[in-house]
Formats: sequence, structure tokens, C-alpha cells
Amino acid sequence: MLKNFKELLNKYQNFLEEIKTGYNFSIYDYINDLSIRDLPEKELEYLPKEIKNNYIHKLYELDTVFKNLTNEIKKPVGLPEVKPASPQQQMTRWWYYRIPKNLGPELKRDLKGTGLIS
Repeated sequence: MLKNFKELLNKYQNFLEEIKTGYNFSIYDYINDLSIRDLPEKELEYLPKEIKNNYIHKLYELDTVFKNLTNEIKKPVGLPEVKPASPQQQMTRWWYYRIPKNLGPELKRDLKGTGLIS
């Protein structure tokens, strides 16, 4: 379980590196990559209490990096199933409401095509 959680954090960190250097993939790739952030959230509940806080801290550090590399948008990036059923759900899956500041041309085109940006 712990090894799996570390791997999830590494995947999230790699995703952040792609955003930092300019996200050069499609909206479908971006949605798939955003789902990387879903997994640590689900896995946290299975971590032993004695190490959970350390990993929560690391996850939230990565979240801060993600927030600094992205801009908030009003509608979620994703398929209909990621749209929130309630304001609480939007808060728990806030990463679907963010797009890279450094948009690659393909993602920019896709976001414009879906009406998420102008």
C-alpha cells in the first residue's frame, strides 16, 4: 500500500513537470492526467495513521505546486461524470477546475473548442 502511494505521488509530480514545461497534449490526455490526482485522495484512507500525516503533507505540497502552475476555471475539464453533484463535490475534486497557465497549442485549441476558454 505504501509503495503504491509513493508511486502515485511520483506520477502526480511527473504530471506537474509536464505542466511546468508546457502541456503539449490533448484535452483527453489532460483529463486522463488529472485523474492521477484522484487516486492519492482515495488511497489516503488506507494508510496507517502513523504515516498518513507525512503523506498528506507531501500531497498538499504537490497540490500547492499544481495551483501555482494552473488557473481556475468555472466549468470542469472532463467528461460529464466529473461534473460536481454539489458544491462539496466540486471542492473535493477542485483539480478538474484548473488548467495550465502554460498551455500547449493542442490543449489550447481543445479548450477553446469545448468553450472552456475563449
